Amino acid sequence: RLRYTSTADGSSCNGSVRTGCVPSEVFLYNTPLTQKTKMRNYAAFVQDRATFSRVTLNLGLRWSYYDGTIPAQGNGGAEWGAACSACNQSFPEIKTPYSWNTLAPRTGVVVKLTEDGKNVVKASYSRYYEVMYTTEYASINVNSPQTSGVATYAWNGALQTNGLPVLGTLKSQFVPKSNSIDPNFKDPKNDEIMFAYQRELAANWSLNVDWIQRWFRDMTTDQNCYGLPCDTVASTAYAPTRIVADPGPDQIRNSGDERTLTFYDVLPQYVGKDTFFHTNCGNNVSIDCVQRYKALEVSVGKRMSNRWQMQGSYVFSRLDGVQAGISTGSTTIRCSTCLDFTNPNNVLDFVGQGRGANDQPHAFKLLGSYQAPYGITVGANFQALSGLPRDRRLNVAFAQGTRAIPLEERGTYRADTLNLLSLRAEKSFRLGGGHRASLIAEVHNALNSSASQNDLGVLTQNFASQAAFDAARVTTSYFGRVQEIVAPRVLKIGLKFDF
Repeated sequence: RLRYTSTADGSSCNGSVRTGCVPSEVFLYNTPLTQKTKMRNYAAFVQDRATFSRVTLNLGLRWSYYDGTIPAQGNGGAEWGAACSACNQSFPEIKTPYSWNTLAPRTGVVVKLTEDGKNVVKASYSRYYEVMYTTEYASINVNSPQTSGVATYAWNGALQTNGLPVLGTLKSQFVPKSNSIDPNFKDPKNDEIMFAYQRELAANWSLNVDWIQRWFRDMTTDQNCYGLPCDTVASTAYAPTRIVADPGPDQIRNSGDERTLTFYDVLPQYVGKDTFFHTNCGNNVSIDCVQRYKALEVSVGKRMSNRWQMQGSYVFSRLDGVQAGISTGSTTIRCSTCLDFTNPNNVLDFVGQGRGANDQPHAFKLLGSYQAPYGITVGANFQALSGLPRDRRLNVAFAQGTRAIPLEERGTYRADTLNLLSLRAEKSFRLGGGHRASLIAEVHNALNSSASQNDLGVLTQNFASQAAFDAARVTTSYFGRVQEIVAPRVLKIGLKFDF
C-alpha cells in the first residue's frame, strides 16, 4: 500500500482522487492473515426442590469448565522477503496458561406466613460466573492484523518488474508486544442476594416489595507494566509532571470555577515500551475492585377484573464502584475491562470511581388497560426515568499519548429525566367464519418530551469569553452539548387480521 502526502512540488494533494499526488511511503502487510483461536466449554446443572407445609426450598448447583487454545497458524507477505521480518511467519500452538473450573450455587426459600398463602416472603442467594470468550486470551496471539502495516519504507520512486515498489529507507517496523496472561486468572463472578415480600391486598390486588444486592468481583483488567514488575509500575514508570488547567464546567477561562490539576506522565525511558498483563482487577494494586448494585422495588398490581387491569412500580437503585477502561482484547461483566490501576492517573477518585454507566437511581412505571364497550380496548403506559450519568472530560497530552480524562466523578452530571407516555386503542370486528379484524391506533411520546439522551458532549473546551463560546456552539462539540433528543410524538395506525 502506498501513502500519498504531497504533490511533486511539495504542496498538499487531493488525497481522495490522488490528483497530482506522488507516493511518500510504502506500507507492507503480512496478508493473507487468518487469526485462529479455540475455546472449550463443558457444563452441567443439578436442581432439586423440597416442599413442606409452609416452606419450599429450591437448591441448584451449576458446574462449568472453560479452557482455550491458540492453534498453530501463520501469515502472508512472502513476496517482501527479508524486507519484512513480520511477514511469512509460522507460529506454534499455544495453550492458555489458565482454565476456569467453577461451581455456582443457586439457592432459594419461599415461606408462607399465613395458612391462606396471602402473605409470602422469599429469599435467595445465587452466584453467576462470566462465560469465556476467545477475546479473553487473544492478546497473547502475536499473529494479529495491523491496520497500518507491519513495516513502513520511504518511497524510492520506482517499481520492480513485478509491479511491487522499490523500497527506500526503513522508517518503522512492527514489533509484537510481549503481552502475557496471569496463570492464576480467575473467572469474574457476580454474587446476588434477594429478599421479597408478597401480599394479596384484596381480591385481584397484590403488593410486592423486593430488595436486591449484587457484588461484581474479579473483573478483568489489562495492566500496562512496561516490562517492570506490575506492582512497581506506579512508583517507577510514572512521575507527577503533567500540570493542566481545567477551565471548569462553564468552559470559560477566568470565570471563577477554574482549577489546576496534576496528572502523571510515563517517564521517557518507558514511553512506547507497552507490555500488557491480563489479570483480575485488584491484583498488584491496593484498590477495592468491586462494583456494587442495590435496588428496592415496590410494585402494586391488579389482575384483569371488572374490565380493567393495572401495574405500577417504583425502583430506587444504585450501581457504583470501579470504572471501565480500554480493552486490549477481553470481555467481562459490568465494567467490561476495568481501568488499569497500576496507572496512578486512574487511582484518582474522580477518574477511577463513580456511578456505573447505566446507573438509574429512580424509575417509576404505570401501565394499564380498559375493555370499553363496543369491542374497544384502550391502554396507557407512563414511565419516569432518571437520566443516565454523563461525563466531563478534558483532553490531556500525556507523554504516553493524549487521553480524554474524567474531571469529576461519574454521576456528578446526568442526562435529562425522561418522562414518556404511550397510548393505545384497538377496535375489533367480527368478520364471520371465526375471522376477526382489528383497527389499532398508537401514540408514542404523547407528552412530546424533548429530553436529552445518551449522546451528549463530554469534552471540556477552553474559551476566552462567553461570546467566543456562543460563536463556536454550532460547529464545536463541547461538554453538555445536546446531540440527541427523544424522538417526537408519533402516531401509528395499524390493521390486524386474525384468520
